[in-house]
Amino acid sequence: MAHGMASRRGALALVAILVSAATLRAWGVWFGELVWHPDESFMVIYPLNLFSGDLNPHVFYYPSLHYYELGLLYALDFLLQSLTSDVGLFDWIASRYFIDAVPLRDLARWLSIVYALGTVVLAGVLGGRLAAGPVTSVPGLLAAALMAVNTVHVRQSPLAAVDTPMAFWFTAAAVASLRLLRTDTRRDYALAGVLVGVTAAIKYPGAACCLGVVAAHALSRRRFLDVRLWLSGGVALATFIALSPYVLLDFSTFSDHFLFQMDHAEAGRFGHEAGRLFHLGNGLLYGLGPVAWVAWLSTCCWAVIYRHLGHLVVLASTLGMYAAISWGDLVFLRYVMPLLPLQAAVTGDGVCRVLAALRDRLPVSRRRVVLPVAVSLLMAQPLLASIQVAGFSSRRDTRTLARDWFHEHVPAGSSYCNFGGWAGDVQVHTYEEQWWRLNGFLSIWPEGAQAHLAEALAPLDPQTPFYSKAVRNANQEQERGSVELIHERQCAYVVTHEHPLQYSTIDTSFAGRLAAEATLVARFDPGLRDGDVFDTMDGYYVPITGFDTERPGPLVSIWEIPAYSTPPQSTSQRHVFSRVLSQMAVNSLQDADRAAAEEALRAATIFDPSNEHALLVESRMHWDVGNMTMAEERLAELLRRNPMATRAMQGMAILAAARSDTAGVIEWMEDVCRRRPRDADALRQLADWNWQVGDRDRALSLWRRVVELRPWVARGHLDLGFALLQSEAYGQALPHLERAIEIAPDSVAYYRQAAMARDALGERELAAELRRQANSVEDSLR
Repeated sequence: MAHGMASRRGALALVAILVSAATLRAWGVWFGELVWHPDESFMVIYPLNLFSGDLNPHVFYYPSLHYYELGLLYALDFLLQSLTSDVGLFDWIASRYFIDAVPLRDLARWLSIVYALGTVVLAGVLGGRLAAGPVTSVPGLLAAALMAVNTVHVRQSPLAAVDTPMAFWFTAAAVASLRLLRTDTRRDYALAGVLVGVTAAIKYPGAACCLGVVAAHALSRRRFLDVRLWLSGGVALATFIALSPYVLLDFSTFSDHFLFQMDHAEAGRFGHEAGRLFHLGNGLLYGLGPVAWVAWLSTCCWAVIYRHLGHLVVLASTLGMYAAISWGDLVFLRYVMPLLPLQAAVTGDGVCRVLAALRDRLPVSRRRVVLPVAVSLLMAQPLLASIQVAGFSSRRDTRTLARDWFHEHVPAGSSYCNFGGWAGDVQVHTYEEQWWRLNGFLSIWPEGAQAHLAEALAPLDPQTPFYSKAVRNANQEQERGSVELIHERQCAYVVTHEHPLQYSTIDTSFAGRLAAEATLVARFDPGLRDGDVFDTMDGYYVPITGFDTERPGPLVSIWEIPAYSTPPQSTSQRHVFSRVLSQMAVNSLQDADRAAAEEALRAATIFDPSNEHALLVESRMHWDVGNMTMAEERLAELLRRNPMATRAMQGMAILAAARSDTAGVIEWMEDVCRRRPRDADALRQLADWNWQVGDRDRALSLWRRVVELRPWVARGHLDLGFALLQSEAYGQALPHLERAIEIAPDSVAYYRQAAMARDALGERELAAELRRQANSVEDSLR
């Protein structure tokens, strides 16, 4: 009866632990706006691609199993929605793919939370078995409790990612490996092999759990050539292939992606080398706190010294995974996830052994005080930190606040410049994001899907406006700030974000120039403090420890340039889809695929005849084949629709130049510069044309304006210096030519122009020195 009472108390304690674990992990998803991670979108897109009927994921940076799991889960979302509304499968896919992916992302998050709770139970099972007891024994419950409050696990578990599922299966494999010390049937070896294969099919490094099986086999003094061991290995390989079959069926893509990941892991990120002890001094320390960390290390040492076989099996799995996640220079904090339940199990068992020894030495009166105090000291720090993580993660991110402000104040369809880095970008809807999705969609779905997709999206109007961002994959070298890009793209708004994480970094010289170009209109400050510690390699704006910051996210600043303001544009789904298709036409032209460009442009025009961007693209296509008349007609049509379309004006200037109509070029470029008075490129082009027709005063005035706008660009100083040199203003030319040399000391022409100015001023020796420098630079460039 006493045993039954103890079992019931243990079961109730386990339920309480799971409720606590669930509360900590689900808090941000259920009650707040959990801080999003930039990689979560892939866990929506790739599983949705499976609905095309092609079960090849075509991406193998991870194996396929979790994509298949999520695909099944998303199918349930469709079935539930179809029960309450008349929605077809393709319409549902189009909506989730292009309009609102949040429900699927949150489903993926809930699946991770379920996996996380399972991991808490398995940590308890492993801790109990180390002490030869059930999960409801004291060591098992303590291990489960330690896992429930593990700060790193609480931080990472709610995200839509593969690390949390892998931690579950890795722990299951460790339990199966431990079982092999007591049983030696082929069924047990096969079960262990299945779990190894499943773990590897979730994420490649999961294969390291096979070392637990090998260690259990070796410590049991069984032969290396024992058929059971090789059976386990064969079952593991077969399970992996069965659950991720296209690693063989599409081996060329798999090998390319797998080798890329290997190179990526070896190279690291941002030039940081965290070192082989990173996880030991970060994830394994911050997860349970220093007291439990010392207890874990002490138990590991005790197990090695006294050769406790169960602990050695768990330690073998730990060391195998530690090596798998630490061999390269890319070491995200989340990589430590599968080690956390093993750490909790070993710690729980070790602490219980120490407490049992103390209990035998303490009088009964003290046991009631000392033992609860000891457990409280062990649990207090990680519990407090986990509560802080849960609360912090549910607060509104600065990027979310900035997004809401953007939707309210910035006209739909506006072009904005986004600087700081891709992971910290404010997540407004953009044409460029839709292009990425559409491009991926059409590469997977069968021929004819584009028309079907257009029909499905036509009645769906997005609830939020769309915009066009300036910095994307093709020009990421400008992500830290570029005044030139602001004027090239005529950005009415500039969004910057800064944070200790290198995913949010602004060039200091750009920051200084931006204040002269734009007006600060909104600022969202997370209130960063010096005591907060972040995972420097990951774009996740939740601290590991500290939590003095007021809210997650970077410091977001929004700037306005009224000169480039535009009236709101339609952002109906027809318009958005048409705009994306016309951009696809541009990309096809850049790839010299004219047929694809014509097809995309035709679809764009049919979908939205008022698409102004399509007229620009069509004009370019006519220009490319020498049909200047049609090119001009398209530009004229665009100007009739939008007299402020400066890109069309620049196109007219190019056409005028082709006809040798210099006056026409100047007239059009004057219009451009009136509307874009801070566009240095346009001003420089206008200056060149005025110089050609002999209007030197106007040209000099324009070049001076270019230098004023871009004092850091050598070309502007050279143009102005050369013009002054030709105007015989040698004393005025020389400072600009020398400034050009300072900015670009490797340009031979700059030295020779400056030498000409020195000669004209009678400074022969200085001119000769400049020519020697020019010859030296020329020799070094050969």
